[in-house]
Amino acid sequence: MNNSLDPDRTARDLCRESARRVRAQVHDSRAAARQENRAESRVGALQANCFLQLSLNSNIFQAVKETPPSTSPETPFVCPLTQVRVGVACRIKQLSASPELTRRLRELGFCEEQRIKLLGQHAGVICQVCNVRLGISPELAEEIWVEPIQAESPESLVA
Repeated sequence: MNNSLDPDRTARDLCRESARRVRAQVHDSRAAARQENRAESRVGALQANCFLQLSLNSNIFQAVKETPPSTSPETPFVCPLTQVRVGVACRIKQLSASPELTRRLRELGFCEEQRIKLLGQHAGVICQVCNVRLGISPELAEEIWVEPIQAESPESLVA
């Protein structure tokens, strides 16, 4: 009997071929799903990294620029904390940062009329507030307006 004309053999071959195609399609679809999941996880990781980068690099507490307090003869000498010399005791007169940042500064002890002392200015500004040493950024110190309270003339107190 000729194998090419055998109906059972032809049906079996067709069935096997069909099963092989189905398995290949399933395999291909699983591989595509795995590849898609990997791509999504890479995109998710990139988005997470981008978010992390943005959250670390963004300035959430954007300072609100206000006009500095007036320095007329009737009012006391007032300047940003960064302009005061190291070792000078001051009284905080105004916080000109954003509301969120102002609230946080007050929580740390940087309140209006609070007496502080500038201890150092290197990479950051180090102050003594309520007998505690605190370090803040120079940008943040620019937003704290102070009045020197030593008996010397204001010009000798400013850096």
